Amino acid sequence: MDFVDRLQDAINAIPELGEISYQGFVGPDVSLAISPIPGGRIVQKYMDGTTDQQLPYTIVIKSKDLEQLQKVLWSIANHVEEIEDLKSSDGSFDFDEIAVTNKPNLSNQDESGFFYGQLDIQASITTYK
Repeated sequence: MDFVDRLQDAINAIPELGEISYQGFVGPDVSLAISPIPGGRIVQKYMDGTTDQQLPYTIVIKSKDLEQLQKVLWSIANHVEEIEDLKSSDGSFDFDEIAVTNKPNLSNQDESGFFYGQLDIQASITTYK
């Protein structure tokens, strides 16, 4: 299923982003990452193997510039809430909606002076067997 790839493409298309997002974890320098988090669930399962699912993701950004970090997170939050359609390139899913479940927040600051911010979202999609 290519849902997270299409979500990543949509996030990377935000003009004021500056950073390019990756799947997984933030890197050693300024970075932005999208990762699945626990709590996903199947809402409805059909006889043909099709499922309606709710999938939670976290978007984490790491930066030494706190003001820019907050600006980027809020841009992403506003953008993903406005996404009306994401097209699967392999036909594996149909998009329903994305809801921001945890607004942008600061989650940490490390000894190197990096700030960490995060945003949690939940995608509702239909997947095909």
